[in-house]
Amino acid sequence: MKREYPDQPVVSVAGVVVEPAGRVLLVRRGKQPSMGVWSIPGGAVELGETLSEALAREVLEETSVIARPLELLTFVERILRDPVGRIQFHYVIAEFVARWESGDPSPADDVDRAEWAHPEDMERYSLPEYTRKIIRQGLERFESVVPTKII
Repeated sequence: MKREYPDQPVVSVAGVVVEPAGRVLLVRRGKQPSMGVWSIPGGAVELGETLSEALAREVLEETSVIARPLELLTFVERILRDPVGRIQFHYVIAEFVARWESGDPSPADDVDRAEWAHPEDMERYSLPEYTRKIIRQGLERFESVVPTKII
């Protein structure tokens, strides 16, 4: 399925991956759309893949981190139009909270940076407001799903 000027929306996933000290995994996009923008890891679902499987694969491909999806948070629609108004990109994104299992962030695939960020340092990353909202939701759910942090 083509992603640019698609015939239908692209089903995608993204995850708020949290490690034991409460830091969140962030990536900086290395390709369009959103090249140079910080976000949470994720990407398109492949045929025959569950949403959870897709999230685990995408996090691993983009960051070399193994993460376990815990819970679906919400769905987000991203519709981006070109200068003449045609739909250039259209994603329906299943947003998850996930727990870090192993691995150190290392950028790969379509990201050029991958790192852990403390929630209080999110301002440094110029995250879009909708991403900040998803991160807040993910951290709240993580606290209730995994109540004991290992520091």
